[in-house]
Amino acid sequence: MIDTGNTTWVLVATALVFLMLPGVALLEIGFARAKNSVSIMMQVFTITFLAGIIFMVLGFSLSFGPSIGGVIGGGKFLGLANLGAQAWPGTTIPGYAFFGFQLMFAAVTVALVTGSIAERMKYPAFFALAAVFLLVYSLPTHWIWGGGWLQTLGMVDFAGSTVVHITAGSAALVAAIVLGRRVGFGQTGLEGHSIPFGALGAFLLWMGWFGFNGGSALAADGVAATALVTTNTGAAAGALVVTILTWAYLGKPSIVMSINGSLAGLAAVTGGAGYVSPMSALLIGGIAGTIMFYSVALIKGRLRIDDALDVSSIHGLPGVWGTLAVGLFADGRLGGVTGLFFGGGVRQLGVQALGAVVVFGVISALTFGILKLIQVTIGLRSSKKEEIAGLDISDHREPAYS
Repeated sequence: MIDTGNTTWVLVATALVFLMLPGVALLEIGFARAKNSVSIMMQVFTITFLAGIIFMVLGFSLSFGPSIGGVIGGGKFLGLANLGAQAWPGTTIPGYAFFGFQLMFAAVTVALVTGSIAERMKYPAFFALAAVFLLVYSLPTHWIWGGGWLQTLGMVDFAGSTVVHITAGSAALVAAIVLGRRVGFGQTGLEGHSIPFGALGAFLLWMGWFGFNGGSALAADGVAATALVTTNTGAAAGALVVTILTWAYLGKPSIVMSINGSLAGLAAVTGGAGYVSPMSALLIGGIAGTIMFYSVALIKGRLRIDDALDVSSIHGLPGVWGTLAVGLFADGRLGGVTGLFFGGGVRQLGVQALGAVVVFGVISALTFGILKLIQVTIGLRSSKKEEIAGLDISDHREPAYS
């Protein structure tokens, strides 16, 4: 039976997750240089319309169709065939509502990668990458949420620490390495041009995350309420820890780093939002902020990898931590999932670790292959002259500010 209350909540949650797309765009625009604002907005907008077609025609079926060997979904739902107003199995919401919610997850995952490649990947290459990566996303989605082999082993991911954040973070890290550093990396002049834009994007992301995690309950119930509380707690803890760390190291608190801390906390708590208590979420978010703070110094500082908006540090590594945290802090409230610290033993932690390693490795390898193929065919990167002028002009002939 279709429950109108549950359906209404999932539809509202879908709209909230959609708000994360302009949130990503505004955050990246604000924390990047003015001459690349149109480029970033166009990339996120491109993902929005490509996902609306590719995930509808093919990606949803690959993600949630009848499993083929536990690896990929079959063709039952191609073009949304055999899906409609009837309830999605195991829920009281229509199949179309479930599709719409999952569509937003696919779009947001690919949108996160744009922060790593900002200011130097030319638009045709990005278009090709986004189109293919929307299909690559179907692999971890099916493995963990669509009846695939990891789900069969018992892995759980409430709202995407693995499926979304490890996927985006690993792809972002590989893309940054393959693309190489921006002109002037390590010097002054690469700072963002509008902190208010970036902060507005962060507020939209935090707000959208209530739908991202709360909607993953697929019902307007106590699990959704739990997810909302743990989501807010994880974000707040990440922001608080990073604010203190930045204050201690630099002598002044930084709004940019505090925002990044909140996002790291959100990425980490996402995996267990419906499985853990608010106090556990406090710990998960705080540790995620710490991981983010030191990984930025490692990746950009020591390794000199130009992940422009620190996607691997904000989403990838906290996503790994959030995946493992389920095996530590899950308290048995959902599906009998119980973590080590609540008497569950090490099996769940082992399954979570296996999933994190496999997703990180497979997505990294596939991203590397896709980028190298694009590189030898249409080319990946803008020329030095175009990069210095800004991609707004070289790719779109549209300056953000007249």
